Amino acid sequence: MAYAVKTGMIAGTSPTTLSPSGKLDGVSFAAMILRFLGYSVERKDFINSIQILCNKGGLAPSDTDYFNKSELIKDDAIGMAYNALFAVCKNGERLIDKLISAGIVDSETASSFNLLQNNKTTNVVASNVSTNKRSADYQIIYDLITKALLSAESSVELPKNQYSKSFSDIVDIVEICLRENPEILYYKGFTYSPDGKLTFRYSKDRPTILSHREKLENKVNDILSQLIKPNMTDYQIELAIHDYLVENCEYDMDAVNGGEIKAESFTAYGALCLGVAVCEGYAEAASILLNRSGVETKIITGTSKGVGHAWNLVKLDGEFYHLDVTWDDPIYKSDEKSGIRYHYFNLTDDDISIDHQWDKSKYEACT
Repeated sequence: MAYAVKTGMIAGTSPTTLSPSGKLDGVSFAAMILRFLGYSVERKDFINSIQILCNKGGLAPSDTDYFNKSELIKDDAIGMAYNALFAVCKNGERLIDKLISAGIVDSETASSFNLLQNNKTTNVVASNVSTNKRSADYQIIYDLITKALLSAESSVELPKNQYSKSFSDIVDIVEICLRENPEILYYKGFTYSPDGKLTFRYSKDRPTILSHREKLENKVNDILSQLIKPNMTDYQIELAIHDYLVENCEYDMDAVNGGEIKAESFTAYGALCLGVAVCEGYAEAASILLNRSGVETKIITGTSKGVGHAWNLVKLDGEFYHLDVTWDDPIYKSDEKSGIRYHYFNLTDDDISIDHQWDKSKYEACT
């Protein structure tokens, strides 16, 4: 108890009492976790601890109500502690990465339990190095990893430099490679050994991955040859691609019904070649088609309507806008209201914040 007080993890039930025999409630445990992550939780902030932990990536929005209870059982506490592994500490590092860097958790063990790729659409770690300010050392590591993933190589040897010696830096760079290269298919995770060897895991075998990549390239070229006409503005290109995806891709109903989602549905291959995808597949397909057409586009990840979600940022006339093709595509095609919608077409931060949440510090502002 004295250690918890000294380290600031607990502040007591009043200025003069600790109540060590009291039951552990969700708000108190969330506050303890936040303080362990390096954040200051004053008494005025205490009541909002669960929501703050959610904002830091330590709880899913759909879990906040569940854990906001006056008495946690052991299973509840374990659930909160597990989710906290993916929270971002005050120094900007995810807790799981911090534990690995400190030697407390073995990286191979973490990877085998899927801790490095948990909740792939919500816990993407953004790089502190922007695309136009990358050093030569960074670019070397980035290019080697990107080339290996695009070719579905099982491993790659990284040269020693300032960006390959830190495990957390490798995590950052891999995630940036995935976001900036949606042509990468079926990646599941990696292990990294001290000698610089990066070993990848995929959900499909290499021949299948390479075959699907070739089919994806052919499909992208075919779509763009049909859609893109001379002298089209960036806006007209975006509109054409948005409408094509809504008309030619359907949301994977297994995701709606709680079934097992096929690996293809998380990819642009699923969206464009099979016509079935979840949000990540829609966003990756939009990213490939728009960028290949000369319209700068990024994939953004966060939450929407209580679940992990991915959508796009599109740059038009020097300004960024939110584009969420998924939520513009009616899930039930037989619905009388089905058709193309534009509810999530080129929105500002304020507009889309009604039902989308993301770390605004990691993406350009849409004003």
